[in-house]
Amino acid sequence: MSQCALCLCDDPALWFASNKHPMSELLPRLFPILALFAFGVLARRRSWFDEVDARRMLTIVLWFAMPALILGTVTTLPLQADLMFLPLAGALILVLSWPVAVFLGKRLALPAPALGVFVISPMVMNLAAEYPFVLAVWGTEGFGRFALFDLGNSLVVFTLTYTLACIYGGRAGDIRGIGKRLASFPPLWALAIALLMNRWDIAMPAGLASILNTSGSAAVLLIMISLGIHFRPRLSLPLPAVLAIALRVVLGSGIALLLVVLFDLQGLDRLLVLMGALAPVGFNVLVFAAREGLDTELAATIVSMNLLLAFIYLPIFLYIVV
Repeated sequence: MSQCALCLCDDPALWFASNKHPMSELLPRLFPILALFAFGVLARRRSWFDEVDARRMLTIVLWFAMPALILGTVTTLPLQADLMFLPLAGALILVLSWPVAVFLGKRLALPAPALGVFVISPMVMNLAAEYPFVLAVWGTEGFGRFALFDLGNSLVVFTLTYTLACIYGGRAGDIRGIGKRLASFPPLWALAIALLMNRWDIAMPAGLASILNTSGSAAVLLIMISLGIHFRPRLSLPLPAVLAIALRVVLGSGIALLLVVLFDLQGLDRLLVLMGALAPVGFNVLVFAAREGLDTELAATIVSMNLLLAFIYLPIFLYIVV
């Protein structure tokens, strides 16, 4: 029997029977994550926190939590050639979604501002929403490997995706500006340093690695509070929003399945690629839309509703595969 795309052995039934945790074991690990998101929603409704506070939380995550965890984990990963398929998979999921989004967007006859949002939405994975799940289920090793997958996502988002937003917004892409954006992204610097330390066998002191992992793991949970503060539910969805979410999640997952088979990814790497492909549309879609004069209302609808759906299907995915 050929290997199942989700399974790690030749017999899918045997794999699920031996590896699936009861919900009673999985829920305690996921409940704090969902509770923090709910707290963020409540905090906004009670005016305890607002979007300014949420941005400050994400700044802490961006400048401290993610770099700390990357430095504490990637430096100790056994870098093998097949690990390089992780960032490649992250990039290809987005790039291969591009022509499909363009084709469907033109069939919908959307005006340029809405078409721009529709095209770039499947090309931004909100992996920040998944980092706490990855950390809770697979620990720091999973976090470090997921950071490599995120490298491919980030490179495409801040180059191709942002350039497309500029084009649909009627502005030529500014290569220098894109370069500055990449250079000012702390997790990429941390990843570069960690990879060099790993390559040159520069050991991270055990005590420092422990501090980085512990403090980073705690701080990264601020992501969930921030997402709760930003969350804006909608009662109805326009067709472009529904299709954009489907492209991000369904098409992205289909591409991921093909890639894990093509690259012959196994074990944790296989699950992380599939998990990453399920990521909701990222908040950068709203940021790019506002900056480049695209349809911000459509962008906000897509981002918010995909985030809500993700908190339903991500635990289900983890229950099936963990």
